[in-house]
Amino acid sequence: MLHDTVQIFMEANEFGIAIYNEKNRTIEYKYLIENNVKNNMHEVNFDNKASLAVKCLKENKIIVINDMHNEYLNYVDSLNYSTTNKENYELKSAIYCPLTIDNNLIGVITVQAFKKNSFKMLTVEMIKALSSYASIAINNAIKSMDLLIEVEQRRKVQLQLEETNNKLIYLSENDGLTGIPNRRKFDSIISNEWDRAKEKKSIISIIIFDIDCFKQYNDNYGHTDGDDCIIKISNVLRQTLMKKYFAARYGGDEFVIVLPDTTIEEAIIYGEDFRRIVEKLSIPHKFSIVKDCVTVTLGVSAIIPNNENTIIEFIRSADNALYNAKNMGKNQIIGFNY
Repeated sequence: MLHDTVQIFMEANEFGIAIYNEKNRTIEYKYLIENNVKNNMHEVNFDNKASLAVKCLKENKIIVINDMHNEYLNYVDSLNYSTTNKENYELKSAIYCPLTIDNNLIGVITVQAFKKNSFKMLTVEMIKALSSYASIAINNAIKSMDLLIEVEQRRKVQLQLEETNNKLIYLSENDGLTGIPNRRKFDSIISNEWDRAKEKKSIISIIIFDIDCFKQYNDNYGHTDGDDCIIKISNVLRQTLMKKYFAARYGGDEFVIVLPDTTIEEAIIYGEDFRRIVEKLSIPHKFSIVKDCVTVTLGVSAIIPNNENTIIEFIRSADNALYNAKNMGKNQIIGFNY
């Protein structure tokens, strides 16, 4: 279950869970899988100074390595740890996370990848969150003497894992500031909608917009007010979305809207209504060259997808329309029938 969870969020070429055996002073790998193939179980002596798993558990600290060749010696004394699998693919990135309960040593969970810099901050937080539930689950399995209690504990842990999964999925697909979907979710949605429109030979539109003179807003009002401004725009965007439409924060002060089964004329009408609503918010912006309040500029593109077109070109056409609208004075919407 833990392995399946990890695979959802990251490319894990190797995944393992090792249990600490206090009596034998060893760390015993109970589950070790590499490229979806289970490996033979093995154990590591708890006095092994070259073991990252031992280092992690002894110090009760997570170890994150994004360049195994250059960072390994920051943690251990000697380089006798094999970083090569049976097909000679070198493991470049690794996470070792301790499994503990009230400072009692349970074991170690490790995730490794062939690529350098595979593990970002969000990845590390996901592993930390999973490790706490893994510690409970494993500890209960080891200590439980009553089968009914053990089954019940496993059920609770499974529910907790599922809840954590849902939270992690939400975090990975939604913008932390505004709560609306992020670029990652947009990439998934636009791909699905593109394929659907291509199959049905139906039209699809896209709107890209950003906040006019937002740099000047941030520079003069401060980043806290800048964040508040983005949140207000996001709230309006969420409230004005039609049921079949999808919106996401594209990055910074830029947003994108996907409009399935919508002509460019319909998209422009929708976008113009949204532009007016934003203007009516009357968020003060005396440093704007457009108006004395916050405004937005929008670019629209529409297409019936076929084998001659690509999603990238489609998005670029809306971006070009946005660029043209900016050059023509901002606070307006311009469409491009791709």
